[in-house]
Amino acid sequence: MKSNLHVNKVTELIPGYLNGELIVKIYFEYNKEIIEAIRTIPGRRWNLEFRYWYIPKKRFSLPILLRIMEPLTQIDYSALEAFDKGSEYSQKQEHHSTHDKIDPIKRFEESAPAQNIELSPEYLNKLERRRYSKNTIKS
Repeated sequence: MKSNLHVNKVTELIPGYLNGELIVKIYFEYNKEIIEAIRTIPGRRWNLEFRYWYIPKKRFSLPILLRIMEPLTQIDYSALEAFDKGSEYSQKQEHHSTHDKIDPIKRFEESAPAQNIELSPEYLNKLERRRYSKNTIKS
């Protein structure tokens, strides 16, 4: 794997939800070297439907991601901090280095509204009749 840092290569980390689970989405322009590096990150997954890499929050480690990715690309995690501060994600972003020792995902998770959706008893009964598992119904 080559380690050429190009100023025009930027990888964005953006918090979000997928099936009710807090995740960190990884966005970048197609680059084989970056894909190879992402494949070495523990817990990473590919979302085929929306076509992005992501890491579930429970498996996410910013220091590990920075160690693996920074030789190849600039890492922009300002969206994580923007959500933490309650502001909207803006297109003008500041690039951060590994010297920042904060865990914006943890603060975001603590301040994020819970996604509890109650289903009507009739609908729950319909799902049970169709033999959906309890875990599927719960999600």
